[in-house]
Amino acid sequence: MPKPSASFSLAGSCVERSIELRCPTLETRADITVARWKATDGQYTPWCVVDCSLLPAGHIACRMVCLAQLPDVLE
Repeated sequence: MPKPSASFSLAGSCVERSIELRCPTLETRADITVARWKATDGQYTPWCVVDCSLLPAGHIACRMVCLAQLPDVLE
């Protein structure tokens, strides 16, 4: 199971974590950074991939199917 690294929060409105897992689309290891933001109702948005070692910097052009592998510790 993937293990998340340390996380940080931007003024309490964004939580970001880095995780190593296997990309089910490309079938290889990937280092991803996921984030979620606090909505106006105080709840957080679902996790979203904001960086992936398999793609050029700043480009997220995948279906983010790796999110299904995220461990429960991210909740």
